[in-house]
Amino acid sequence: MTGERRRLTIKTLGQDQVILDGQPLHWPSRATRDLFSILLLSPKGWTKFDLVGKIWGDEASKEANGNFKVTLHRLRLALDDKSAIIEHEGRYLLSSEYLDCADHVQMQAKFALARAAATRDERLKWLSEAVAMYGGDYLPDQIHDWAEETRIMLRTSYVHATIELASLHCGAVECHSAIRHLAIGLATEPLVGEHHHQTLMTCLCTLGRSDDAIGHYRHYRSFLQHEIGDTPTGATVRLADQIRNLEAHESRQIGGPSGCPRRVLYGYPPPIDTSWQPPDLPALARELGRGHLMLDLLTEIGEASEWGQVAASVERLITATMPGTSAILLRRVDLSQPLDLQSGRVPAWPDKLVRAVTETLKTVNVLTRGSRVVVQTVGGVVVLLQGIGAHTGPPDAWLGAARLASPSGFSSEEQEVLARVAQLLSHMMSQAVLGDPMGRPGTLTAPHSEP
Repeated sequence: MTGERRRLTIKTLGQDQVILDGQPLHWPSRATRDLFSILLLSPKGWTKFDLVGKIWGDEASKEANGNFKVTLHRLRLALDDKSAIIEHEGRYLLSSEYLDCADHVQMQAKFALARAAATRDERLKWLSEAVAMYGGDYLPDQIHDWAEETRIMLRTSYVHATIELASLHCGAVECHSAIRHLAIGLATEPLVGEHHHQTLMTCLCTLGRSDDAIGHYRHYRSFLQHEIGDTPTGATVRLADQIRNLEAHESRQIGGPSGCPRRVLYGYPPPIDTSWQPPDLPALARELGRGHLMLDLLTEIGEASEWGQVAASVERLITATMPGTSAILLRRVDLSQPLDLQSGRVPAWPDKLVRAVTETLKTVNVLTRGSRVVVQTVGGVVVLLQGIGAHTGPPDAWLGAARLASPSGFSSEEQEVLARVAQLLSHMMSQAVLGDPMGRPGTLTAPHSEP
């Protein structure tokens, strides 16, 4: 072999092939190929005892030791590289040139980079590259125990990576990519966890693909029956019935306990009308705009360390979105004592708005359980209060908006934005994302221009 660097490709995932300078390598014996494959498994190498046992299974015989010497010589000749296998302190190891070119080694290296990644984007990049390298089971025709152990380990790593990718996409409301990766992982290893099958079914429903969700359930049920003689759990059967009957059902974020981010932002979609209608492009544009508003709010809230910062972010978003509107976010604890909005308000708040909000908040204290929205006109000011919290009890907080009364009051678009903000806050408070509800009260925020 010359000193020039050779072009080397080693494929072990879904196939078994070594390509040297553009030509496939032909092994002189199966033992030669096995020795090379085993040496690829560990950069620290193996003792002769280990290698003989893995290939011939007869560690003590003279014949096995003789076979090892012959096979080692043949391997160096096949690779046309006398320095391919190094002997160091009683261990035999491949030179790094070969380890660096093996696809399964490269995939594991990318998994390690993903684990060490400092940001979501970096983790997404390395996981995506690693998953793309998986062409199938490791050395699929190899029957030795060491190959099966490696096969299971690599397949498990791959499946977990696809589910993690699905989780990362799900958290970013990239639903189609999330579903694709989750489905790939479950197709590779259907027994990775039944809760993942339930999640895939609810994800498909969230995108209006109820038929696909039921189809996946039937496929999974058939797999269990024919492959292991089992049936889905009662929870999975109930979920399938709920989907089939168009009933409301719980949906979780992939890989986590939180609710589905898409449903948090947009609510649960109504049944799809299969008759075609021309798209309402202005409505779609408004919906995209609402999505951007919610994303901006989520970003700000994610950086907040106390309730006051959360309240300021919410109030800032509303006043920026609805010119001429003043906004306030108050928790129930703030309503347990007399309110003095005058002392805490921003000077630009008109006095009549302060009086109207104060009067309307008094009504909140006597609201019946489960009430959620209050709209009042007080002294020429229209006030809208949107309840925040679980639907089974009194609101945990109130989101208020006030402006000088007009014939139209708050438009349907503005009421939708307020409802979306309230829904987002309700979900975050239920998950304790917003921390201790006893923090300092929210502040009043001035409108961009006094009405």
